[in-house]
Parts: sequence; C-alpha cells; structure tokens
Amino acid sequence: FSFQYKFSPREPDEAERIFDIIKVLKKAMAVRKSDSTLFLMTPRIFKLEYKDGLTNTTHKYLNKFKDCALTQLTVNYAPNQTYMAYKDENGNGSVPVSFDISMLFQELSPIFSDDYNNNEFIGF
Repeated sequence: FSFQYKFSPREPDEAERIFDIIKVLKKAMAVRKSDSTLFLMTPRIFKLEYKDGLTNTTHKYLNKFKDCALTQLTVNYAPNQTYMAYKDENGNGSVPVSFDISMLFQELSPIFSDDYNNNEFIGF
C-alpha cells in the first residue's frame, strides 16, 4: 500500500514537527540491534487503519490492513520541480516551503480468500 502526503509548514514550529515525523518514520523502518548488539531485530510493525471522521472508529467501508512494515520512504524537498525555502526565524538556516512524502507499506502476512468469508467486513 502506498500513501502520499504533502506538507507545507507555515512557521518554524510546524517545520520542526515535519522533520520529527520524517525522522520517526525513518527510524521505525530501520533494522534494530538487540541490547547485546549481537542480534538484529525487525523494524517496527505498523497497524494501519482508516478512521471514520464522524465517529473516530475504524471506517467500515474502506479496506482493512493486516500488520505492515514500512518498506520505502521517499521525501521530495522540491515537489514543485523547484527548490524553495524560507529563512528559519530561530537561526537554524532555511526550511523548504513544501515536502512530498511517499510511503510504501507491505503486509507481513498474505491476504487469503478465507479472509473474505468471516463475518468481519473488510471493505472493498
């Protein structure tokens, strides 16, 4: 499953939040080391769901996801084919005026035909 988002920070605090989101996603998709650093551990597992904006519950007419891994994260710092930035008021340099973020998720277990037979609606 792929998802694309456009972020356009209006102030330095919003830009910092976007940078934090990118950092958290990159960290979550990376392989982890065990405490002893002898073993490698899996990247973080994501539990995705569409929310119904009115009831804040899982949207019943959209597809459901099994547990997923984030396999690809792409950040485009020049989504309008031109790099533009504004001066950060905190003195940290310049901040791009817009970001495009693309994420690719892979479900960890396959979807079986039996999944459509149970009573739980799984969307279209």
